[in-house]
Amino acid sequence: NNSLILFDRFSLENANQVVFGTSGGGKSYAVKLEILRSILFGNQIFVIDPEHEYKHVAETLGGSFIKISIASDSHLNPFDLPAPREDERPEDIFRSHILDLTGLMKVMLGKMSPEEESVLDEALIQSYAIKDIYPDQDFSDKEPPLMSDFQNVLENMTGAESLVIRIKKYTEGTFAGFLNRPTNVVLDNQLVVFSIRDMEDELKPIAMYLVLNFIWTKVRKELRKRILVVDEAWWLLKNEAGANFLLNTAKRARKYFLGLTTISQDVPDFINSPFGKPIVTNAALQLLMKQSPAAIETVKETFNLTEAEKIALLGSRVGHGLFFAGTNHAALRVVASYTEDQIITSDPRQILEIKEAKSDNPKFNFTDNVPVLQDGEQVVDDDGEPVFKKKEITLYAPCQTPTRRLRVVFFSICHICTVLRIFHLKKCSAVSDIAFCDNRLQTTKISLLLREKSAARLFLRKRNREIAVTKH
Repeated sequence: NNSLILFDRFSLENANQVVFGTSGGGKSYAVKLEILRSILFGNQIFVIDPEHEYKHVAETLGGSFIKISIASDSHLNPFDLPAPREDERPEDIFRSHILDLTGLMKVMLGKMSPEEESVLDEALIQSYAIKDIYPDQDFSDKEPPLMSDFQNVLENMTGAESLVIRIKKYTEGTFAGFLNRPTNVVLDNQLVVFSIRDMEDELKPIAMYLVLNFIWTKVRKELRKRILVVDEAWWLLKNEAGANFLLNTAKRARKYFLGLTTISQDVPDFINSPFGKPIVTNAALQLLMKQSPAAIETVKETFNLTEAEKIALLGSRVGHGLFFAGTNHAALRVVASYTEDQIITSDPRQILEIKEAKSDNPKFNFTDNVPVLQDGEQVVDDDGEPVFKKKEITLYAPCQTPTRRLRVVFFSICHICTVLRIFHLKKCSAVSDIAFCDNRLQTTKISLLLREKSAARLFLRKRNREIAVTKH
């Protein structure tokens, strides 16, 4: 009925969410918008970003953007142990971490025989023992071992010859700088994005597992509302150990006040994985964006869609989809304000326009607070030159259909063409004190910051038809 959809993911049986859709359907846009708004409520957000899509969001909000690659200065030691909480025993934490480490080793080293798995388990325990770390003692202040320590233990064990050969490329070979250094990354920011774009495809599942495990150690230590976003999660599902770890995270997240958001565009492969469907069933929230004809039957069967819902997903426009919260289904359109859109957009053309606008006027930032000025008052730079001037502009526009969205776009039409502000106008909107009512001719005053010594034109459009024009 065109009303707002309000939801609190932490009020459901679990706070997990899955997001599926074709490339360019608006999956990441919707998730970034939720990140932006969740931060306002004090939630801590972690993101595993395979394509550098969340960099601008992190930089704009003052978050941490951490590059994980072979040549990166940021390092994560997989042997770091989580500190036990007051209600947890060190022995339980230690053995749980050994199991997680075993999964990582399976992703790194490939298939193992039962004998090799037994050797691996013993080698991991002995690697901690050489650092005086034992499961029945307090290890919160102990220095953990490194991958090279683990290799040294393996070299002195019978039956570990194959494992030693395979582990050497992570300690002495091409990938030595990736896993064999102490951790120098902290998770004390409200928004932390881990980018693995520059990681080789062979290493991306390892990097995702490593980051996910590192975040999990932080989550277990302290209870707090958190959201963990795993974009392009199909990378983890390519390996059984990685897929199993992601599933276990989804199952255990609720106990630690964590909401896991899993995003994927490869729906059939995700669903057909032995671990994919359980991840979906462990998500109380599901967001389905535009689907391809090749995937729609799998989606219909998995989510029990009606024929009408199936047709709607096949023909969905960008940003449109179906939103499931428990047993409730609703058609959804993702709508961002102009400032939000400037922060979260991944449209290459729009990103280039923003960069050009900022380079043309470095003192103007789309995310900056607009100065409060009186009509005619100016903003000057350090040299006393005018930068902005406030101008009151009056538009006369009839609004025959108040439920339709109207948009006012301000363009500078001097030699630099820059979009400075877009106002979304709705019926009885509180934004900028703008309101349109039924079948009435109404005066609307809009305050803009105009660049000094430049002309400006305002267009008020409705259904792509110009209904009011004014020039200043």
